[in-house]
Amino acid sequence: MFNKEGAKKFYLLTKNNIGKYTAIVIDKQIISIPIVNSAISEGKVVIEGNFTKEEIESMIRNLSNE
Repeated sequence: MFNKEGAKKFYLLTKNNIGKYTAIVIDKQIISIPIVNSAISEGKVVIEGNFTKEEIESMIRNLSNE
């Protein structure tokens, strides 16, 4: 979840890029390239896709800085 400032920035990013691809980058590595389906205003992100269990666990570790 984003803090208030991050949530606002993410909202503007998603609002202005509906229908476009956006890369999720952690430690200079692209971990996912989803299509933005809607503006996200609550500061919470949902990544949907056809991921393996290993890919999901890796994303969780990377997003949690573990």
